This record gives sequence, C-alpha cells and structure tokens, in this order.
Amino acid sequence: MKIIRNICLLTVLIALMFMLCSCSTFDNFKHHFFHEAGTTEETIKFGIIEPQTGSDKNYGSEEIIGFRIANEIVPEVLGKKIEMVYVDTQSDMDVAESTIAGLIEREPAVVLGGYGNVVSLVASNLLGEAKIPAIGTTSTNPLIVDNNSCYFRVGFTGSAQGRTVADYIVGALNLDSAMLIKIKGDETTTEMCGKFMNRMESKTGNSDSVKEIIYIDPSAPDYGHYVDIIAKNDVKAVFMPTGLNTAEEIFREANDHAKNVTFIGPNSWQSEDLISIAMKYPNIHVAVVSDVINSTENLEESNADTTYLHEKLAEKYGELTSADATIPNGTALAFDAYMVAIKAIETAGSTEPADIIKQLKEIKNFPGASGKITFNENGEASKPINVDIVEEGKFITVYTSK
Repeated sequence: MKIIRNICLLTVLIALMFMLCSCSTFDNFKHHFFHEAGTTEETIKFGIIEPQTGSDKNYGSEEIIGFRIANEIVPEVLGKKIEMVYVDTQSDMDVAESTIAGLIEREPAVVLGGYGNVVSLVASNLLGEAKIPAIGTTSTNPLIVDNNSCYFRVGFTGSAQGRTVADYIVGALNLDSAMLIKIKGDETTTEMCGKFMNRMESKTGNSDSVKEIIYIDPSAPDYGHYVDIIAKNDVKAVFMPTGLNTAEEIFREANDHAKNVTFIGPNSWQSEDLISIAMKYPNIHVAVVSDVINSTENLEESNADTTYLHEKLAEKYGELTSADATIPNGTALAFDAYMVAIKAIETAGSTEPADIIKQLKEIKNFPGASGKITFNENGEASKPINVDIVEEGKFITVYTSK
C-alpha cells in the first residue's frame, strides 16, 4: 500500500507541471478575492517547510501537492511572481532547526507548512524571533500559536477534534455513552481526550458518560482483551485517537466480538489507507474527523457547506488522480494556507512581514477548501469541523460541527 501511495504521490507531483486552469465560475470568484496585476521580473518568496525525506515524507508530499496546486492557480501576487522556497526537515527536529534557520536567511515574506507538532514548535520559536509571518497546516499543539503573534494555523487543534467527536456521538448517533481508547504514556492526545470527556459530560449531563478509558500498552498489547472490555460495557461508540496500525488490530478483533460499534478516529486517520483497512471489517463502522467535505450525497443531512475553493481543489485533484479521489487533509490545508497568505498580502498591498501579519489577524470567513476560516485572537482557525464515515470504499461527510 505504501509503495502504491508513493507512486501515486510522485505521479501527482509530476502531473502538476502540466496543469491548466480554466473555470469561468471560479474565475469570477478569483477576481473577487484575488486581484491580478501586470507581471514584473520581481519575485516574492514563500517559504515551505515540509518533510520531503524520512518517516513523514508521505505526509509532506500530501501537503506539497496542495501548495503546488494553489501556486498553479495563483502564481503571482501584487504583480510579483511567487518563488516557492522548499526546505526539507527530513522528519527530524534537529535537521528542522538548521533548515529553518537557513530559510530565514533567505528572507521569505511568509512561511507555510510544517507537518507535525514537533517541527512546528521549532518553526514557531525561530520564526517568532525573526518576526516572519507563518501559517501552519496540520499541526495541532496549541503552544505553536499561543506564544507567537506571528504564527497562524488553518487546521484545528486536538481539543476541537475531541469536542466534535463528542458532539457527533450525542447529536448524530443519538447515544448517551461511549468509551475512550488511548495509548499508554502518549501525552500528545491528552488535550484531545480531556476535551472529549468534558464535552460528553456536558452534552449528556452524566459524569459517567465515558464508561471506561482503555490504555493500550504498546509493549505488550492484548487487543482481544481490550475488545472484550468494549463488549462488556455494551457501548456503540468508541473514540480512539491512536495510529492506524493500532486501529486495525482493534478492528480485527471487534469485527467478530464487538459488532456494530462505531470507532471514531482523529483527522490523522483520514487517508486512503484507512479506507482499505475499514473495508476489511464489514461488521464495524468507522468514522473520522476531517478538514475536508467528502462526497456531496449527504451535504444537506450533514449540514456541510462547500466553497468555490473547495470545488476548484476537488476539480484539480480529481484531474490528477481520479474523479472520486479523496482529498487528503494535508493537501486541503496546505492549499488553504497558501490562499490565505495571498489574501493577506493582497489586502495589505505590501510584502512587508508586519503588514502581512496585521492583515492575517483580520481574516474573517475566508472561503477555504476546508471551510470558512476566521482567525481568533491567538491565530487559531475558527471553522466548521467535519466527520466522515467510510462507506462503499469512500469517505462520505455525514456531520459538520459549526
């Protein structure tokens, strides 16, 4: 699966070189939001921080696709050609520190990306000191933006995901109880799990609405035992912010011993790999938090709302892959980070970092591919969050938390 995925990503990156943009509806939208000016020989640098090698390279590739599609659609701003300056973090914190320092020396007007929380924390510290505006994509740690007035984020935090999962369980599945599975010793999901439990109690009025927390011991996991606990508690929804490998082990056991349970994962699950895994286990249901609206079949039921940029990204991504291809979260968020940067620079009428930062703080209801984005006082994106289910080999959006 990973080999196929790598080949697909490489094919998409090559195909982007040949893309042409033609859509009259979008052209009208583009004229309204992005003004065009005569080209010059001048350029403006957009720094792009992504893991192009190492363990996270596939995730970095998904985000790079989003940046390149956006750049293909809007290659200039204020009459200046946008020069994309990519730096490879190599999926390593120490490497990231040196590469970001080198990027700062090249004086980008804005920096985008930074898959993962650790690298994004490094970027936040360095870019904050340099007073360079930055827009994060898939990072979720609140500390990345909390102490940096130059840093913004188009994705949502872990706590927002935990809240949305609880809202989905109570409001859409009409359940008054659930369970939680997390990896023992994993502190990265603490905020997400805490918000989930608090929200479940708030929505149900029951302090025992989360019947039990299962801590998976990664050194000696007993997946059959964990599923027995689920069956014993007779719950129909389980929130499981774990990796996909762990999820599959739980699915395998639950398919025979805890049927008709809905397992809900964080947005890091949202991938073609999850679809392949979920299709193996027909006796359970799989849902996932998502930045992207997938399929238009249930939009009225889900309360979801698409935008022109979503439609344009879906069109271009479909041309490069297939008409019904799932847009990865990272691709949509990278696309939005670029487009938000364009909007801020256009509105500022300047490429000076301080002017861009000022306009980023004023972003309100920007119609991104991942929903309408408004930055709050901390630089966090306030926007709708979707929940998708896996059905007949594809993601379908069935719930949107406004």
